[in-house]
Amino acid sequence: MATHEIAANATTIMIFPANPEILDVNVTNDDINQYEEEMDIDYASPPEGGLTPVTKCCLKRQCFTKFAPQVQEDCFNRFWCIRSKTNQNYFLAGLMSADEPKRTVQKPVRHNKSVSWTYFVDVRGKKVQVCQNFLTAVYGISSSKIQTIQHKLLNGSSLDDLRGRFSKRKKSDHDSQHVTLDVVSFQTTDKKVRKKKVK
Repeated sequence: MATHEIAANATTIMIFPANPEILDVNVTNDDINQYEEEMDIDYASPPEGGLTPVTKCCLKRQCFTKFAPQVQEDCFNRFWCIRSKTNQNYFLAGLMSADEPKRTVQKPVRHNKSVSWTYFVDVRGKKVQVCQNFLTAVYGISSSKIQTIQHKLLNGSSLDDLRGRFSKRKKSDHDSQHVTLDVVSFQTTDKKVRKKKVK
């Protein structure tokens, strides 16, 4: 299998996931899933109908020719065995590297368009370079998900999925009154302290 070489003059930003354990595709996900159940983590569900075998993606690389349909199915299933969206984000971040264009003056990278990205697919622990279209097709994800991860990586933001972490339920009247009383009592004592200081 051919490996991709990056030009010597290119600046390479290697992105590694914060939780490298999830890249070991030979390890079962029982421990991760048990931890997620205890932490009440938002689960990700695979697309309906499963994987449609990728038969075309890019003209230049012809990535789909490197992967038999069974291998594509295996990649898809192993990705969706990672049940939480946060762990999926870190997994995908580990399959991308950013190549910053050569510049005469060093400036911080702010826009995704100024960076070229290299993509990989994890086949039982081995990374094989592919195009973005193949990556999104074989894992059953949208290109906007990839763009969101890239934007967060360039800005140094956390890849954690925070959806559903904060409850939208209204507090009961008892809880609301309790909070109000705490605030009022704090303000009252605060005024007393101020009066003493003035005298």
